[in-house]
Amino acid sequence: MSEYEGAVIHRSSDRHGDLVVADGALTRTLYFGRGTKQSSMFLDDPSVPAMHYMRGMMSALVFNRRPERALFIGLGGGGTVKFLRRACPDCLIEAVEIREGVIRLAHDYFALPEGHPRTRIIHGDGREYVLQRRREGGAPYDHIFVDAFDDRGPAAAVTGRDFLSACRVLLGERGVMVFDLWTHAGAGYERHRDLIADVFEGAVMELALDSAEGNALVFAFGDPRTMDRGEERKKIAGDLQGEFSINFTKFLEEMT
Repeated sequence: MSEYEGAVIHRSSDRHGDLVVADGALTRTLYFGRGTKQSSMFLDDPSVPAMHYMRGMMSALVFNRRPERALFIGLGGGGTVKFLRRACPDCLIEAVEIREGVIRLAHDYFALPEGHPRTRIIHGDGREYVLQRRREGGAPYDHIFVDAFDDRGPAAAVTGRDFLSACRVLLGERGVMVFDLWTHAGAGYERHRDLIADVFEGAVMELALDSAEGNALVFAFGDPRTMDRGEERKKIAGDLQGEFSINFTKFLEEMT
């Protein structure tokens, strides 16, 4: 039985491991290594993230609906970048991806546009980029999304205290940072979550997702007051849900 769902349409490798793209009946999926799903898109609507955790990450919009600047650490197929581009057309987006082959696949197979004037795709090390941005200063980010994995779990470079502390400095006052983490045995979920909570002085919320996928999200906030889940947040979630047919209301309710 194949490790991949559907027909393999691309296979390559780099120093980080294998890269595989496979088409199913409804979706196209990017795999790292032997059957590890990284991202997926609907073939009939590439702007909507097909994976549950990717839709969950976009719940950052419930807490800051009109971001001016956003940073993605880890690009994958570019599903979350494409969605934010659609939801927030004026936002300046930077996405840092360590694997040049992944960037090329995102453009060639996952409908990530090239040359968009408000989207910058950077081939580089996400940790080093963040540390450099902290040294240089500059405008803060309203959203930071961390989705950097290899075929063994979250990349070690983006789970250390120095990286997290630099991200907190770069996050705006009403900023929201979202981490995609694995809950599989041995992936260190509790350790990563507790370190994030320590760096952000407890201003964090968790969103547990489908246990079969083994993902959970941790949201960290530049200002604890942004964590409020009152009527204003519920209205924003409902409006987003009506506009994009993603159940943001349920995501908000399930955050702990």
